[in-house]
Amino acid sequence: MPSDWTHDQVVEFADNREAVDENLSLLGLILFRNELKDDTADAIAKLKAGDIRTVMITGDNAMCGCYIARQSGMVSSSSRVILGEMVSTTEVKKLVWRDVDSEEEYDLPAVKNLVERGEDVELAVTGVAFDYLVSMGEIKGLLLHIRIYSRMTPDGKVECVKLHMETGAVTGMCGDGGNDCGALRFAHCGVALSDAEASVVSPFTSKSKTIQSVVDLCREGRCSLATSFSSVKFLIVYGLIESVLRLFQYYHAVIMSQWCWILADGFTLVGCSYVITLSKPLKELKDTRPTSSLIGPTTLLSIFGQEAINVIYLCCGVHMLMSEVWYCPFSPDDVDVAKWWLLSDNHMATVLFFSIIFQQHTAAWTFSFGSIYRQSIWCNYLLLVFFAAVGALDLYLVLGEPSSLTDQFRISSSTNVVGLPDVAMPMSFRLKYFGIIMGNLFTCILFEYFVVLGPVRTYFRNKYHTDVLPMRK
Repeated sequence: MPSDWTHDQVVEFADNREAVDENLSLLGLILFRNELKDDTADAIAKLKAGDIRTVMITGDNAMCGCYIARQSGMVSSSSRVILGEMVSTTEVKKLVWRDVDSEEEYDLPAVKNLVERGEDVELAVTGVAFDYLVSMGEIKGLLLHIRIYSRMTPDGKVECVKLHMETGAVTGMCGDGGNDCGALRFAHCGVALSDAEASVVSPFTSKSKTIQSVVDLCREGRCSLATSFSSVKFLIVYGLIESVLRLFQYYHAVIMSQWCWILADGFTLVGCSYVITLSKPLKELKDTRPTSSLIGPTTLLSIFGQEAINVIYLCCGVHMLMSEVWYCPFSPDDVDVAKWWLLSDNHMATVLFFSIIFQQHTAAWTFSFGSIYRQSIWCNYLLLVFFAAVGALDLYLVLGEPSSLTDQFRISSSTNVVGLPDVAMPMSFRLKYFGIIMGNLFTCILFEYFVVLGPVRTYFRNKYHTDVLPMRK
């Protein structure tokens, strides 16, 4: 290279592969091998099965990237790979698209036509070609069809990640080198595959140093999102149950006892909110994603469907109580306002308590169901222990013999406490009311299992759902 060349001449010469290779003498050949890790192909297959698009952004040679993509299963062995690269001519550089196997050339309109027709074609570009497509405003139409980005600079990797994020796609990045730091930091979620500088800027660092960690992160992420929505739905339904309870209390001029509120607002609210969050992710990724909208049809159907069922059964229970021949409506006229707790010493307050406490526990149980993102509820052992305890307490309060515990909750199955009704709630009525409670419980379970999470949801999703961002997996 002449010593009097300017910087621009050096850059132009370096970009011209044919000029660089001219008049060289072969002294030797150094062969570098960067083998795939044993679990790479399996991890990519799992990501594809989970409806996640995988893309390679590498600083390596384009042909190396195409080879690795095929070896790893990122590109099917039957798919054609068309590489876009800048080729220098006597006048100007131009973008040339070439089949890496047959060497057949295409122009840009022909490539666009291929991908729009849904041909079994994967696109690859070099870093220079990527920059050219960005500058010409052509990249957005091809971005989600390009599988391999080769010879990418650190800034180019950041730009590529940024463009994917601008499409509305949740974009993750994994890498193990210093040249990946910018993209790892910029992506929605970055996974460092080393303990070096990449781990400093990345939110997550892989202990196994393989992309299997990306699969694990997606499993945990989907489980966490589904669990978070379950927690929110429980709190909303809990509030709706309490609101309906207030209406019935005001209408009948009664209240629940202090210990009933302690059980509902203390143990139920805090305990259920905690055990719901202990759900574990499934072992594999499914091909659907959890809803990301609090006001989406799945969320709203679950919330208002559960509440509609609860209101119907509560009205049935109250009507059954008021239809009993031994029932005498409670009158608050003779109650001293300073002794407000006496408003809980009646059959109506007891029936309202029976209904709402079971409804709250049922809501927490149904929203903890495992589905396509979480393991079965039977794998959440602390939740099972918690519900066994509160279920036993609920059952005893409804059907148990009068005792100091039932008196503490002001359950009107007894007349031992001053202020409780003169006529104790008969066991026959409590058994019938327990039947209504069980009907409420099983209706909510069946609704959540078959309608919200099961075949009914699957049917309507397959019929009406369309991907906001269609892309080749």
